[in-house]
Amino acid sequence: MADGLYAAAEGCAQEARRAGLQARRDEQPANTTRSCAAKQREWRAWCSTPRAALDDTLFTWPDGELVTPDKLAAWLKEDILLRRVKVPKKNRGRTEQPVLLPPAEEQTALQEAKELATVLGVPVADAVQVLANDRESYMPPPTYTATDNDGDHDGGQEGQLLTKGTVDAYIAAVIELWRVQVAQCGKNTENPRGRQRSRLNRASFKDRGSEGIQAGYSTSEWFAIQEHLLCGAAITQQNFRTRVDLLFGHYYLLHGENRRKMELADLSLLDCPSTEGPTQCDCLVSLL
Repeated sequence: MADGLYAAAEGCAQEARRAGLQARRDEQPANTTRSCAAKQREWRAWCSTPRAALDDTLFTWPDGELVTPDKLAAWLKEDILLRRVKVPKKNRGRTEQPVLLPPAEEQTALQEAKELATVLGVPVADAVQVLANDRESYMPPPTYTATDNDGDHDGGQEGQLLTKGTVDAYIAAVIELWRVQVAQCGKNTENPRGRQRSRLNRASFKDRGSEGIQAGYSTSEWFAIQEHLLCGAAITQQNFRTRVDLLFGHYYLLHGENRRKMELADLSLLDCPSTEGPTQCDCLVSLL
């Protein structure tokens, strides 16, 4: 009886996990989905490519495209970390000028890059390059103009290794595939990225308390930055905007994406009862 109840509960949990993952994928921008799919195809091709063993015999991965920590580490070591910036095929003898876009198109292109950067966890400049590599019709914003749309060009000199942001984009795509495999009752439940980070931190003797609860700014530093911004807020609008952003981040503990999407219509000011403290206090409520 207990085994039957456990199996039923496990089935409901797996179904909920699959539904949540599918909803997340449905909400992803089309460019993010396209970029991840291209890198996942490279992962599948690498997994199915025969390789030589120590005795010179050829073998392939017996578990196919299943994502595991050791296999992901081998893919990075044998393929991704050995790639070089490709030589531009067009206009090799002159420097291209940034393409000027209309303001509306520039904002759209920049927004797409920011959404992709948020999903992959890479800088915006690397997300712009990923979009330019995966879609020929994508026009990068002038600030992040790409010099080569043929391959993984990281904006560096030809022959250089891929940047950390580009490598992270490949890892994020494989981690997305790993989530799908786990949701489909896969046995590879160990997060590949978490294991690699733990090994790297231990090998480099990283201080595990450096990013703990004591990390951040002190009370005196907090008041100092507020005073600095207030002194310039009367003549610089950016100072006022920065101070509001810092206050929301400090008291609301919100991510930057939540703060940037906040609108005035989502904010309400409430009067706290006099019994709440010795002085009158207003409460700012935000709808997320």
